[in-house]
Order: sequence, then structure tokens, then C-alpha cells
Amino acid sequence: MFEFPDGVTVVVGPVGSGKSSILSAIQFALYGFDFNTAMNLYQRESLINVECERAEVQLTLEVPGDGLYQVGRSLDRSGGRLRETVFLKTPQGDVVNGSVEVEAIIEELLGLDFQEFIRSVSLGYVLVHMLAYGRQASRSRALDILLGIRSIRAFYESLNPRRIKKEVDELRRNLEDLRREYSETEENYSRVKTRKRELESKKSELQKRLSDIQGQLKQLEEPVRNYLDLSRKIEDNKNYANRLREKIKHSPSELDPYRIMEEVEYVKRELRDVFEKLVVSQDYFNTLEKVQVSSENLHQTVALLEKLLDDAWRRYDRVWEAFQSSVNELEQRRGELRGLEKLLVELEPIISEYEEAEERLQELEAKYGTQEKLEKEFKKIEEELRENMKKLQQLKSIQQLKQSLAESALRRTSVTCPVCGSQIDSSIIDELRSELSQIAKQVLDYEKKIQENEKRLKELRALLEDIRGLKVTLVSREPDYDRYRDFIQRKEDLEEEIREDELVIKGKEHEYRSISAVLTSLDEKIGDLKRKLNEYSLSLEILKTEKEIAELEEQRKELEPYFTQYTKLKEEEKQATDALTKVEAELSALEESYVEQHLEELSREISGLESKISNLENLYVKLEKVRNTVRQILDKQRREKIEALNRRINEIIRKVYPSESIRSVELEIIEKYTRKGAPPASYYDIYVNTGSGRYKFNELLSDGQKTIVILSVLLAIYSQTRHKAGFIMLDEPLPNVDDEIKLAFLTTLAESEDIPQVIVTTQAEELTTKVSGINIIRLR
Repeated sequence: MFEFPDGVTVVVGPVGSGKSSILSAIQFALYGFDFNTAMNLYQRESLINVECERAEVQLTLEVPGDGLYQVGRSLDRSGGRLRETVFLKTPQGDVVNGSVEVEAIIEELLGLDFQEFIRSVSLGYVLVHMLAYGRQASRSRALDILLGIRSIRAFYESLNPRRIKKEVDELRRNLEDLRREYSETEENYSRVKTRKRELESKKSELQKRLSDIQGQLKQLEEPVRNYLDLSRKIEDNKNYANRLREKIKHSPSELDPYRIMEEVEYVKRELRDVFEKLVVSQDYFNTLEKVQVSSENLHQTVALLEKLLDDAWRRYDRVWEAFQSSVNELEQRRGELRGLEKLLVELEPIISEYEEAEERLQELEAKYGTQEKLEKEFKKIEEELRENMKKLQQLKSIQQLKQSLAESALRRTSVTCPVCGSQIDSSIIDELRSELSQIAKQVLDYEKKIQENEKRLKELRALLEDIRGLKVTLVSREPDYDRYRDFIQRKEDLEEEIREDELVIKGKEHEYRSISAVLTSLDEKIGDLKRKLNEYSLSLEILKTEKEIAELEEQRKELEPYFTQYTKLKEEEKQATDALTKVEAELSALEESYVEQHLEELSREISGLESKISNLENLYVKLEKVRNTVRQILDKQRREKIEALNRRINEIIRKVYPSESIRSVELEIIEKYTRKGAPPASYYDIYVNTGSGRYKFNELLSDGQKTIVILSVLLAIYSQTRHKAGFIMLDEPLPNVDDEIKLAFLTTLAESEDIPQVIVTTQAEELTTKVSGINIIRLR
């Protein structure tokens, strides 16, 4: 659950952590779509995680002076289809269900439909990129939408007087064509009457000729009917024979019974060899010997051989199953070998550590001696160190005492030694100084010896620690080392066993695969023999059918003269009928009433076109006046909005980007004449004033500066747009600017009073610690 208090909320996290998904969830909860699905970049089903069957979002929206509205929306794709559920709970406790009803309430609460929402409240990098790098016409359409004058522009563009002018010109051409057709129709009217009399005379002659032909055809109907019946029978028999031939795939020589018998004998011999290799019972050999091949019993012989082949396959399957058991046993040994190799690999670091420790211990003992020897030397030097330190302490005490006596003797006439009680005066000062000099040399000698003792003790201590550590390693790793040696021996034994088994199995596999190949070949051979026997029967049926065809053709030949005469008469009948139909059609087309009716219709069409042209010309004049008026309103609306917008843009950009490289930004309307005689087309363009001049913003600025300018424009439009949304969402708004500009942008948002609530996503997590007064949501 995420909460978004008033002020700026920054959602930070690395790529893929779900920052944009939070904004998509808000869009989905409110309108049932997010930017990507609304733009048809993805299917709506992609809103559900690939590992889930359901997606659900609940959003609480606070409306000042009204209360809390709770919106819940879910998508479910279980059962093979996508289902949506949506509800809205009002502050009064009423619950509204249904997508259309809920979206109507959301649009009323925010004052925005979905397209307006994603262009003015939920701003993503795609919109910023389109405004920064899109074509001038695309940028102008988007800005009109954002400025709220889309409807005026759409109405202006819908007023198209050129279309009416084009229609008038087309109607004038049609009117000229109709007037020309009317004149030609009047000229042809007199010729129609003469042609009609000629056609009526020709019609009478054709009707008499057609009656004579039909009488002759009636006399020939009986012999022609018999001729056609014989033709159908002949054709049916030919088709039957052809169908039989299509089923025969072998050549005649291959269907010879004696050749088939030779192939059956071959199958019998091959089957005997297979039985011998598979070591079957004697009953199979006895059955095979009883098989006698002859042309009379080929079908029965092939069926018996097929049954014996099936028995051979069953025997082969049992032998192969036993062989596979041996293969499985071999595979088990291989699995055991792989397990040993894996264990050996796992133990290799330990064995390497053991061997390195053993080698290092031997090296240290060879170079410095055994542990016992080094410990003795350590104790000896330690005792020597204590003795030297004791003597050094004594010498320093004597040195300090004599130094004190010498200084006292110089200040006074004499002084009493506190140790021996003798009197010391200035006469023996030189002697004391000589003694102090000798003591100082002895002190230096003992200090040097002590340093040497300490250095040697340090070296011996390090060596002893190394030796003890190595011995501990050897003792702790010795059981693993022994296991490793045992595994090595077992691995070598397994490898030898596997090599022997592989040789045996390889030989058996070759033998069994050879038997399988022979059995498969025999399967194919018996199948081929069955097909040949079937085709042989078909060939006999074809010979019988061809004999019947020859007898029918002799009968049909006797009736052929009657059919020839009948065919000729039918052709003449068709020609006469076609000519009569043509004459009657022409007579029907030349009816006087039709021509007169056509003249009346042409007159009415001409009158209607003249009236329509007049009305369209009047409409064209009025439409031009309306279009000019709408254009003046659109220009005025643009100018008023741009003046206020430019002031707000520059206020924002001075806070976000306080650099002399962009002194001011101006959004201007540019008019272009695209066609001669047509009114100019209006576009938006953005200009930037720099220290060196005034430029179009996409001619000079870097990608980061373009992004800053476009974001300033969008934020300014948000503050000037009429809507009820008290928040704005920015998805990774500044991906290509430096950290200083990002920091200034976030600070400006945090200090802004125009936007009560801001939600920003970014990967720049470190910047959020530098801006005070913001709420942070961190994703991982």
C-alpha cells in the first residue's frame, strides 16, 4: 500500500523495480487503461503479471469539500477470457458498479477524460519526447489539446469549403453531360421507330424456322437417347478402370506371379536366419518348413509368413528388453562414476589445501628446523632478553645517580654520595664525566642487543604460529584426504568395469540393431507383397472391364449417324433461338414508351442538378464567412492563452535552470501558406533567447535542455488548464540531464504552490537526500 501526502512524493528505485507500474496502476484504477494499452503498444491483458491470473488496484481519492472516494478495479483472465470488475464508493457510502458509470463519475470529479488526463496530469517520457522531437504539426495538435482549444480547432478543420467547391465543379460537369445526352436522345428517337418495324419482320421468319427444326429433333429423340445411355455406360466403365489403375503402383513385370513367388521364398529364407539368431524353439522352424509356395496359395502363404514375422518381433522385443536391462546397469555404474567424480571435484580444494599445508610445513622445517628446535631457541632468546633488560636498567640507574652527583658538585663545593657515603667535589668531575661516557656506550650496546632479541623473537613467534596452524590444518583435513584416496581407487575400478561392459554391450547392440533392420525390411517386404497380390487381382478386374467397354463401343457405333444429325440440328436450333432472343431484346429496348420516359427522366435530372448547384454555391459563400470567423476566434484564444503561458513558462524555467544559456522561452504561433489562394495554416513553435541570439529550441539546445524546456511548458499548461485534478504525475521526467538540474527541478516542485500534490518517479536516489520537504518511497 502506498500513501501520497500533499507536496512532492518521489518514488525512487533501480530499473525494473516497479516505479512506472505505480503510475500505471493509478491510471488503470481511474480509467481502466494505462498509457501503453491506450496507445495500443501492449494488449490490455499485459497489465496482469505473467505469473498471475488476476490484477487488482484500489485507490482512495480525496475531494476537498466532499470527502473520500474509493475506486476498485480488477482484471481476471482465468477461464480463458478477460473479465473486468469495477466499483466506486462515494463519501456517503453509496456504491456504483460498472465501467461506464464509474468512469463518468471520475471524469466529473477530475474534469478530464482519459486522453486529457495522460496529456496534462500523468506526464510520461513519451509525451515529453514527442513535444521535443516530433514534427511541427504533431506538436501543434498536442499543444492545442493541452491548452483546451482542441474542439475549436477541430470545428475549424471540419469546415472545408474546398470540398463544396469541388462538388459544384463535379456537378457542373455532370450537368453538361446530361444536356448532351438529352440532345442525342431526341435525335435517336425517330430512328428507333424505323428499326422496330425491321426487327418485327425478322422475328416472324425466325419463329417459322425454329418450329421446323424442333419437329425434326422430335423424330430423332429415341435413337439419340440410346446412344447417350451407351456413352454413359462406356464412360462409367472407363472411369472404373482408371480408378483401378490408379490403385496399381507396380509395373506389370513386378506383378508377375512367378516373380512374387520368388520374393515369398526370399522372405522365408530371411525369416529362418532371424529365428536362428534369436534362438527360438524348434516349433517355429517346423512351421516355416511346412510352408509351400505356389501360385494358388500366395495369399494364404503371405498371411502365414506375416504371423511368423509378428512372433519374431515379439521374441526380439523380449531379447531387446533384456539387453536394455544390461544397458541400464551400465548407466547406473556411469551414474556412480559421475557421483564419485563430483565428490572428487568437491574434495579437490580440501586436498589442495592439505597438500599445500604439508609442502609448506616441510619447506619451513627444512629452512628453519623443527618446531621443537625453534621453541628451544625462542626460550633461550627470551631468557637472554630478560637478562639484557635487567642489566640495562642497572646501568641507567647508575648513569642517573652519577649524573645527579656531577651536577650537584658543580653547584656546590662538595656532595655526599647516597650509596657509598664518600665526599665528591669538583676535583673529580672529569673522572665522573669519563665514567658517564663509558656507561652511555654500554647503554647503547644493551639497547641494540635488546632490539635484536625482540626482532628475533618476533620472527620465531611468526614461524611457530605458521607451523602450528599448518599442523592444525593437516590434522583437520586428514580424514578428507583418506576419503579422497579411497574415492580415487573406486573410480579407477569403476572405469575398468565400464570399459569392459561397453565393449560387450556395443557388440550386442550392433547385432540386435542388425536383426531389427532385417525385421523392419521384412515388414516392408510383406507389406509390399500384400499390395502386389491386391494389385494383381485389380489387374484381372481391369481386363474384364476393358472387354465390356469394347462390346459397348460396337453397339454405340451403329447409332452414331443419328447422334451426328441430332447434334447438327441442335446447333441450328441454338443459333435460331439466340437470334430470336437478340431480336426480341432489341425490340424490348426500342419501346417508344421507354425512350419517352428516359427523356422525361433526363429533364428532371437536369432541373434537379441546376437547383443543387445553386444551393451549394450559396452554402460555399456562407461557409467561407463562418470559417473566417472561427479562425479569428481560434487565433484570439491561442494568443490569450500563450501570453499567460509564456509568463508562467519563464517563471518555472528561471527556477529550474538558472543559467545564462537560456535567458527566456517564448511559445509563438507561426502561419504558413501551403497552397496558393488558400488561407494560411497555423502552427506552434518554441523559441529560446540565449546570450547570442534568438533560435528555435530544437536548433541549438542539447537533449537535456530540450527536456527542461518541454517540462516547463507542460507544468505551465497544467497550472493554466481548467480541471479539478489537484495532483500531477511525472514518470522519469529528466532522464538525460545532470544531477544539479534534477535537484533544482525537484526543489521547484517542492516549493510550488500551484500544484497541491506531485508524484515523481526517478532512478536518481542520491538526489532525494538533498531536497527537503519531500516524501520518499523507495523500491528495491
